[in-house]
Amino acid sequence: MPLPSACLSTGVVAYNDDIGAEVIGGALRQQLLIPQGLAVVGHDDAPISRLLLPSMTTIRVDTAGLGRYLAALALSAAQGTNDRLQTAPRSRP
Repeated sequence: MPLPSACLSTGVVAYNDDIGAEVIGGALRQQLLIPQGLAVVGHDDAPISRLLLPSMTTIRVDTAGLGRYLAALALSAAQGTNDRLQTAPRSRP
């Protein structure tokens, strides 16, 4: 049963790109226009995000860089230096 138009969102941030692809599929079955009727953002930069028509915006996280940053922060706290690392890791292109 389709949702009443008053209940529809204008955008979805999905847990990952696979879920985002499912959201797009469901929206198209409901005859919603993507992205005009529903904007979808995925997470993890999976290949499926580039294969969809219409395409889906995706977010890539530099997990290795984030791990290094958090490890350095934990070591700093364990050593009692209480130094705050000033720069968070940035995603690589």
